[in-house]
Amino acid sequence: MNKNDNNNYQALGVKVASGLLWSLGERILANGVSFVVSLILARLILPEEYGIIAVMTIFINISNVFVESGFGTALIQKKDADDVDFDTVFITQFCLSILLYLIVNLAAPTIAKFYDLPQLVRIFKVYGLVIVFGCIKNVQHAYVSKQMKFRLFFFSTLGGTLVSAIVGITLAYFEFGVWALVGQVLFNSIADSVVLFFSIKWKPRIRFSFNKFKQMYSFSWRLLVSTLLTTIYDNIYGLIIGKIYKPENLALYNKGNTFPTLIATNVIGPLQSATFPALAMAQEDKLRLKSMTRKTSAVTAYIMWPMLIGMACVARPMINVLITNKWEGCVIFLQITCIGAMLGPIDSPNAQVIKSVGRSDIMLKLDIVKKFIGLLVLFITIQYGVIAFACGRMLVVLMSSLLNILPNKKIMDYGIWEQLRDCWSEFICSAIMAIFVVLVGHFGANDITKLIIQIVVGVITYLSASLIIRPTGFQYAKETVISLLKKR
Repeated sequence: MNKNDNNNYQALGVKVASGLLWSLGERILANGVSFVVSLILARLILPEEYGIIAVMTIFINISNVFVESGFGTALIQKKDADDVDFDTVFITQFCLSILLYLIVNLAAPTIAKFYDLPQLVRIFKVYGLVIVFGCIKNVQHAYVSKQMKFRLFFFSTLGGTLVSAIVGITLAYFEFGVWALVGQVLFNSIADSVVLFFSIKWKPRIRFSFNKFKQMYSFSWRLLVSTLLTTIYDNIYGLIIGKIYKPENLALYNKGNTFPTLIATNVIGPLQSATFPALAMAQEDKLRLKSMTRKTSAVTAYIMWPMLIGMACVARPMINVLITNKWEGCVIFLQITCIGAMLGPIDSPNAQVIKSVGRSDIMLKLDIVKKFIGLLVLFITIQYGVIAFACGRMLVVLMSSLLNILPNKKIMDYGIWEQLRDCWSEFICSAIMAIFVVLVGHFGANDITKLIIQIVVGVITYLSASLIIRPTGFQYAKETVISLLKKR
């Protein structure tokens, strides 16, 4: 590697680190506000009303896969993407979004009858607009990621979060029930797009290139199928729980998933946004890909694992304090989800590498295998109740994460055992912390006192263990911060 290449990679590393900090700031601030709002809404809205939205969200999520359809990723992955590429994708997604909105509304009476929820028909007409507004936001996000101007995400997401928070809380306070949740989601999407519309150079224009569409479609169709399989598979659990175990149980299941998912969104989401463009630039350099993946996994594990393990340890007092004991039934689902998310810090960077080198065919093959095994486990566990159902899903998530690692032994010579070994010290620190948190949790105290004591002890124990053991992620994070400070 010559001096110019080395300087370019160093500059790229600083740009990734800067983007990561902006992305982390965006996620933490936005999701921090969303988290507080969700706590307020959970106190004002009943679990069964959440269950109605949960059922509708399943069908909206599946529809959104076709709108996004892998084209956003294709725009980022394509090295010479220009404004015509972005316009072509926008026109494609806009037409699809209108078609899907009509299909969802035509299917609404059948869905409402299946779940015995007649109010779904009216709600779908408004809630379904999220599909339409999402098409422009998807292209805008691809543009920002392509330019690596992640600070724009910070302001757009913050604007959307604040506006939706005001709308949601106001409607909930005046007892609009399920409509408060609809308004929150809808205005979040609208405000986000409006802020980005005035922040970026690209503006949607009526231009379409069949050749450019064909180029990106050859990459994106596999991602579309892969994402569609994943989304349908993920939402099958909700479909079955909502029908067999009733919407209220679906609300408890979803609420249990919400807290661990919040951690993943705040940590893994920004890392994906910041690292994927850089991985795409370095897609032909095996050593660089391995180095970036190693650092990303270690830093993510160092941040995520203590949060997931700690949350599982304090789940019951946390739920009782934050959203009252009417939601206590979600505790077991929260703990199960925390365990299932443990391999996320390793899984996500590996999936990003596979996509960055243009191997969407590998992603598709892996997803077919994972979904087959997942459906097999689903039909085995369904007869034993909703908790066994959730445990089966947790095991499938762990197995799926391991499968994503396998192709990268060939792509960048980074195998599964080496990857697990690289994050071993982070796990040791988290395990030590968990022991102390569980021990202090046995002291007789009310939920608020117990929760505060456990959190304080957990933070002190984890930081102390980090200073003694000095895990890899801790070292990488420190080096990154020092590099950024020197640049400034």
